[in-house]
Amino acid sequence: MDGELAAFLNQRFEETRRHFDVVAEGLRGEIRVVAEGHLGLGRQLQELREENESAHRAILSAVKFSYAELPGAHPARGRPRGGGTERPDLSSPQGRQ
Repeated sequence: MDGELAAFLNQRFEETRRHFDVVAEGLRGEIRVVAEGHLGLGRQLQELREENESAHRAILSAVKFSYAELPGAHPARGRPRGGGTERPDLSSPQGRQ
């Protein structure tokens, strides 16, 4: 009986091992697909960051140019001088009124 039991257990072990190998190979394929997708998303994110940075620079440049064109703008700083166009100082109690 011990020989039969050993043969039965050996057969079950081999079946379990084959099943595990099939499942593991399937998981390898799925992990590969996820990794490739992750790389693609990383590339897309980098492209979006670069586009955003470029657009941000263009907007800042346009704002600086437009602000410098305001009447009374200080030539070096691009800020208006006098004439009531300055912002109130909100850090003082007089400026908050």
